[in-house]
Order: sequence, then C-alpha cells, then structure tokens
Amino acid sequence: MKKYQEDLTQKLKKLPLSNLDTTLSHILEWSKPVLTLEEFQNFKNVVEKFSINEGPKLQNELQNFMNQSEGSWLSKFWLEGYLSGRGPVQSETNFALVINPYYHEKIEKVEVKMGMIIYQLTKIYKSFVEGTFPLEQTKSGQYIDMSFYANFFKSIRLPDEDMDHFYRGEAGTVNNFILIVKNGHYFKLYVTDETGSLISLKQLVANIQTILAIKLEEMQKDLPIHYLSAIDRKESSALYTELMKKSKNRENFETLADSLFVVSFNEFSDEGKADRIKNMLLHPENQFFSKTMQLLVTKNGSVGFNFEHSAIDGVPTLTILDEVIQAISQDSEGKLEVEVEAEKATNLFSKLEWEIPEELIGKMNLASRTAALEVEKFSMTHHVFNQFGKEAIKKAGVSPDAFFHIALVMAQYEVTQNFKSIYEPVAMRAYYQGRTESARPMSVEKRSFVEAFFAENRTPNTRELEELFKVAALAHGERIALCQSGKGVERHLFGLKKMAEMKTDKGINSDYFFLSEGMKAIQSDFISTTGIPYDILESFSFAPVNQEGFGLYYGLLADRIVLDISSRQENERQSKELLKALCNNLVRLSELTEAKGK
Repeated sequence: MKKYQEDLTQKLKKLPLSNLDTTLSHILEWSKPVLTLEEFQNFKNVVEKFSINEGPKLQNELQNFMNQSEGSWLSKFWLEGYLSGRGPVQSETNFALVINPYYHEKIEKVEVKMGMIIYQLTKIYKSFVEGTFPLEQTKSGQYIDMSFYANFFKSIRLPDEDMDHFYRGEAGTVNNFILIVKNGHYFKLYVTDETGSLISLKQLVANIQTILAIKLEEMQKDLPIHYLSAIDRKESSALYTELMKKSKNRENFETLADSLFVVSFNEFSDEGKADRIKNMLLHPENQFFSKTMQLLVTKNGSVGFNFEHSAIDGVPTLTILDEVIQAISQDSEGKLEVEVEAEKATNLFSKLEWEIPEELIGKMNLASRTAALEVEKFSMTHHVFNQFGKEAIKKAGVSPDAFFHIALVMAQYEVTQNFKSIYEPVAMRAYYQGRTESARPMSVEKRSFVEAFFAENRTPNTRELEELFKVAALAHGERIALCQSGKGVERHLFGLKKMAEMKTDKGINSDYFFLSEGMKAIQSDFISTTGIPYDILESFSFAPVNQEGFGLYYGLLADRIVLDISSRQENERQSKELLKALCNNLVRLSELTEAKGK
C-alpha cells in the first residue's frame, strides 16, 4: 500500500488552511438565505466578536498543528468525528448500494454470483498490496489521493464507551480470507493461499455451494453475534467487552476484524425496490454493520453493499465497485456456471464457534429486538426521473449539478414554505488524505431566483427569471470550485473548533460562536445530499442526518436521474411530497432553460 500512501505524497498537494477573515466572510454570506434579518444581524455580531477575540488565537493554533502534521491536518479530526457518534451506525454513518440487476441477472446461480464478486474484490485488494493498481489521475493529468483505499479491507469500527476505534489489519497477500454469514453463523473462507496466489474462482464457488447447502439444523444453534453492531455504541461496547472475556470469542472477533470483508447471505424481502433499498441499509439479519465493507446477496439473487462510512468516502467506493461489477458483467451469459458444475471443493472454509455466557443471552435478545425496531423508524422511497438526464442539461449550457440543486431549493420551498440548510459533499482528492468539504448549496442567489419564480401575482417575465437562474447556477459552480480548491468554509471552522476543544486550559471559550443559532442553522443538514452518478447503481441509500429532515441521493446519468429519499417514518408523507415537487421543478426548469430530453 506504500505506493498509494507515503509515495503519493510527493505527487499531491497538502490540504491548505484558509485565511480566517475570508472564511468568516463566506460563512456570513452562506448564512443569509437560512436566517431572518434579525437572526442574521445577531449572527453578524457574533462573527465580528469571534474575528477579533478567539478566532485569531485558534487560527494560530491550527496553523501550528498543520505545520507539524505530515499528512492532512483534517484527516484525524474528521475520522474522530465519525467515531464519536453514539447512535446505531446503520442509521448514523452507513450507506448502502443496490447493484442494478442488469449487470448480474443473467448469472442465475447465487453461489456463482457471490464467487465472482468475491474473486474480483480480492483481486483488487491484491493489486493494491502489490502496487499494480494504476495511480488515478484527473482528465488534466493531475494525480488524486488514493490513501484511503487501504481502509476498505481488513478493517472494522470497534465499539468503545466514549469514542470508537478504527482498526485496519496489516496488508499482505498470503492466506487472506473473508467471512460468509448465513443464518447467524460465520464461515471463514480463504481467498488467497500460502503463496499469495488467488484461490481459483471455481474453488471459491464450490466452497460457497457447500456452505449454502448446510442446513441450519445440522449446525450448533448460535445466537447471532452481529446484533451487537446494530445498537447504540455504548451498549455495543458493553456487550463486546463481556464477550471478549472468552478466549474463543476473542479469537473470532480478531478473525472478523482481519477478514478482507464480510459476505452476508440474506433471506429478507427484496422483491420490490423499496424493500431492497431499506433492508440492505438497515436490516440486521446477517449484517455486521461496523465492518467497513459488506457484500450482500439475497436468496433471490439481489446484490448490494453496506459500508461503514468512518474511514472511507463515496467516490473511491464507487471506483472499486464499478471495476468489480463491470468485470462480472462481462460473463453475464453465465458461461462459467457450466464449468463449475463438475468442480469438487477443496475444503477452504471453517465455521466459527462462539461462546455466549448465560447471563448475556437476555441482553443479546434485547439487542436483536432493538435492531429490528431501528428498521421501522425510517422510510425509503426510490424513483427514476426519465424525462431527461445530464446530457440534455449540458446541451442547454447549464451545469447539471447546479440545475439539480436549484430544482431542489424550489421543491423545498414549495413543500415547507421555507429555506433550510442543504448539505452537499465535495471531494477534495486533489490533496493528500483529502476527504470531503461541504458546499452548502443554499445560497442568496438561489433564494432570489426561487422567490421570484413563486412570487404571488407575478407578471411572467421569462427573461428576468432566466437571468436570475444563470446567476444562481454560476454562484453554485463558484462555491463548488472554492471547496475543490481546499478553501471551503466548514472544514476550516471544524478545525478551529477542534483547537478550541484542545485549548480549554488556555481560557479560550468560543462556544458563543460555534454553538450560536447562526451556526446551528447553517449546519442543520435539513436535506443531506450526495450525487455520485454510476450506471451500475440501482440505488444509493443513507438515513437522514437531521431527524426532521431528509437524506437524498441523486444520480445524474446521461438520460435519467436516479433519486432515493429517506426520512424518519413520521415524515414519510412530506418526503414523498418533496420528491414529487423535485420532479415537477426539474420539468419547470427544463422549460425555462430548454433542457429537453426524450
């Protein structure tokens, strides 16, 4: 992995630190559309006080911290921000992807499908270890960060009472294995041998066939361990600590941590898209949610993945998965299945046996009930907007991302009669250990356009609206570019806040700024969005960050837009209204800009 970490530092820039006055000027500008005039004036006073008093001191501390950091000054803090979360990870940090059946439905046998994906993922891991995976570059030839690829494999988020720990095993090619979970039972399956060579695909499939053929009654009855990963982290830590007192359990948890990834074979409902989306994100059956990467395959042949987000991000995730899925789709006629039939399995697997103390059985049963209830707290809705996609938008001379977010602000206003904060992550992979910045798409320019568009008794003035739209789209692009240049606002403020937490002994008290109503409004994440367009995806789901708000995936594909929206169950009606309004406003904008599709 050295090629993608230490060696790559010579080809990448270090994440910069913005000027304090510039950041504070931006945060005031970004706050305007989500605050009343009175709230804005109050926040302006808070910002001015901070800029004179605590701000410069914290900026100096952060500058010193940056100078002493070999990598990104943000990386450690950002990881700890995730690990400090105390809620269930499946609804607090995880994201799930369902693979478009088009890419695998012709492979009829589930065990063949599983084997092909396992083989390709292992092949990619081996190429990272051996340094043969090509360095990634932008279209202009600029190298981009790959340091976090190591975090996908042999890794897990380990529970602790106050803050979790991220574990990553030592990289190597010899005797690597995965875990397959079926009916609550764990099977260790080798995927490379003692020489570091890949186990053949035929042998993988033959072993998977054997595992899936084992009947539950032939196994020792186990209480599913994975439920401890589906509850609050403090409670999870307590169960984990008790189970670790038994040497057999301790060895099993080490095996779980050091497995390349987990494969979950599930029998939950997946006949409808809504079922697939919700269950692959939240259903606790056979899922160990704190494992960084899980492949999910159902008895009906649906394929998905569940990722724990702490140490990885969406863009590198899709880079890996696109390579895997494109590779298996090349054998989509299922020719391999005929060859596998006669293969006899060399026994490459073993079953893990757990030892659960009698006094913990009640707590484990409670964990299973708690995990099941978590599923019912959320609503997921999937929709494909087929009238046009990004190609038609680009032909109209508009950035597809700006177009979409203007339509989203229109929809939010139509449904809520308000302007609330929206989160949009922006990849910062031009910098070593760069993760993401937040662009905060809600802007004064978008608000001005939306208010003009929906103004009562408005005399239609298409030219005026077109001009306001262009200004809003341009402002959106400028904000994205600002974030991509490493000069975004929120990660800088996050770093200053971390300095304040570390320097409380020096009498620096800046809570009046970081906990102000203005900051709360900006960072409320009423709609948390992500938009990573890949044809291999049927859906991309995550729970809402704001309990009153929504999680929204938008995949801007060539001829369509894939939409997945999540909410708390009590907000399901409003989430469907928002989705309907979003689609209506996409059409309205297409009429204004002549972004016509089919």
